[in-house]
Amino acid sequence: MGVSTLELVSSITSSLEQMGYEGFGEAGVKGRLYFRKRKEHAYNLAVVVWNGEQWINNILIWDYLRENPDFAKQYSDRKLSSLHKGITTLLAYSDEKADYVYSLLERARLEK
Repeated sequence: MGVSTLELVSSITSSLEQMGYEGFGEAGVKGRLYFRKRKEHAYNLAVVVWNGEQWINNILIWDYLRENPDFAKQYSDRKLSSLHKGITTLLAYSDEKADYVYSLLERARLEK
């Protein structure tokens, strides 16, 4: 979700909470607010500044993975490997894949 500032007014966070989302602040990723909803289905919501660095980086990686199915498969395998290692907390999961995500971002920038 793109916003003009990460200093969300209480009405936005209250609305998200009423929809069942829990807020976790930046949760290890500077420039992003992380919310999750765990009911019948699991949802993750990243709130970033519209057209800011996190917004642009996420779109670059998303586009790159769509255009490069081999790297998308590698990324998927890496994420599953983290779960199989027993990594289940958000921060540990983010740390586990951080280097790979950074390498994807660099590759996406070079090929843009």
